[in-house]
Amino acid sequence: MAYEERVKNNEQSYRVAATYRLLCLIPENTELSLTVCGIERCAPSQSYGPCRRDDYHLHFVLGGKGTLKIEDKCYYPHRGQVFIIPPNINIHYYCDDAEPWHYTWVSFTGSKAAYYLEKAGITVEHPVRDCYINPEEFLAYTEKILNCHELTIANELRRNSLLYETLALLVSSREQNKIDSHQPAEPNYSPDVYVDYAVEYIHYNYNHIRVSDIPVILI
Repeated sequence: MAYEERVKNNEQSYRVAATYRLLCLIPENTELSLTVCGIERCAPSQSYGPCRRDDYHLHFVLGGKGTLKIEDKCYYPHRGQVFIIPPNINIHYYCDDAEPWHYTWVSFTGSKAAYYLEKAGITVEHPVRDCYINPEEFLAYTEKILNCHELTIANELRRNSLLYETLALLVSSREQNKIDSHQPAEPNYSPDVYVDYAVEYIHYNYNHIRVSDIPVILI
């Protein structure tokens, strides 16, 4: 049975029209937590907003096209692109009449959400980018999340691990695109992070060494 036709709704699970919604409470101060995900073939001119969202909504366009308005700027995402709906910002997005969107999305919140998106090349200032890979690769992760629909601790862990996998694929696709297009590589972390790790490594592995143990080279 196609995912659009599968419906299961009882005390233990919730799935309607291939859309999953997290029913348990999100822990405070979490780094990253899934809130909603789904797959949708939009109707012509289907519209969302104007409104503000509470979390990040990341869309991978599988087909069609449409318009995204963030504050006073317009973007036109189409197949093979990914776009973000940021939280707490005025947005409005709607499908093209002739070629409405078909997309999959994951929505999430957390203290590191913006950080991971920035590493993937997606920010409020640059909310749309190419997928750089087949968008169906992202669809596969959404389908796996939807298959973990029962509300159990094990499935909660599986769903969040698949969210991390989705973002990891998004980051790595950007890094690979930079390599393929011969663009300068960006460091994964700031120089301060590497210095901190080096100092920590020296502290834990060489704190027993005295100055007298260090050989002196006379020139």
